[in-house]
Amino acid sequence: MKKNINLSKIHKAISSRIKLLDFNKLWNGFKPFQFALYTDDAVFFKGKTFAKTNQFVGNTSIEYAGEQIAIWQVTEQDHDLDVLTAKIVHEMFHAYQKSQKESRFPNEMEAIVKYQYSATNLNLKIVENKLLAALLETFDQTTFDLFLAYRAYRKSLNPFNFEYETKVEVIEGTALYVELQALSQLNQEKGAKQLEKVVQKITNCQQFIPIRIISYNIGAIILKILKTNEISFAESIFQGQATYMEQLLTDEVKIKKPKYQDVFSEILNEDEKLLAEIIEKTIKVKPLVEKSYLLYACNIYNARYYQGYLLTKHFIAYLDDNTPVFLYGNYLAKMDENYTISLIYELNE
Repeated sequence: MKKNINLSKIHKAISSRIKLLDFNKLWNGFKPFQFALYTDDAVFFKGKTFAKTNQFVGNTSIEYAGEQIAIWQVTEQDHDLDVLTAKIVHEMFHAYQKSQKESRFPNEMEAIVKYQYSATNLNLKIVENKLLAALLETFDQTTFDLFLAYRAYRKSLNPFNFEYETKVEVIEGTALYVELQALSQLNQEKGAKQLEKVVQKITNCQQFIPIRIISYNIGAIILKILKTNEISFAESIFQGQATYMEQLLTDEVKIKKPKYQDVFSEILNEDEKLLAEIIEKTIKVKPLVEKSYLLYACNIYNARYYQGYLLTKHFIAYLDDNTPVFLYGNYLAKMDENYTISLIYELNE
């Protein structure tokens, strides 16, 4: 039996915590935004509860009633209100990014079909991340220069992958950095523990797939190092389109190939095997949808595209005569590289 979630009570508790935060210390110029909490059935916003609509999907920032707001789907797992408040601040920062005309958002739909997992790229990336962990503990310029040299080499191998990863680092990594800082303001011990978890993730090979999620964590650690050690970068969101890495990888940075062990070939082989098994098992049953539609939206947080199939958790949406149709749940869609869906199955894992 599901526990009844009191959105009004939780909203009030979060609002009281938000008032304790110094937003300008979180990020220069950042101010709080309105936020809505919702469940599968209801939304609480500005003191009112109303039925959930399709505008409320995921944990993010949306334009609602003429303003950018943060939204969060509350579940039974959201029991720590300090942590939840920090996560709401994360989504508020996305509202701030949009309000400031942030231009470095990655093309997520393009990346779903175009991003190619490469053992070489990930083997190099884990070397970089171990340097980041060392730099966070004790900064020295030689190690930082080595990190930049390794990144420059990896950029030369696959510019598309590199650009996508670094744009996620800017958009989501900055929001996660702000989230960690907010949690530390509310409870220093909790903030330190969360930071430790982030460091553990970026040095754990098993956390690198999907690449989007690990990029949140890497971006936050890069920012923590830059800010702690007063390394200059354009902090203002609307100062051009260069990512933090593009600002740091100047012509003076020497490209250097690191030595590495091949740990990701086996991991990627196992991942592909698992995806193939899920697809094979799922398509044995009758599809829910057997008509061609254009993909409208999916859960980009951890969506995967493999051998012409899109795997998406929590929801998928397609256009039917230019009207978005939402399906809630976990789905597998047969989809070409132009985002045309021909079949949709309920995912069988």
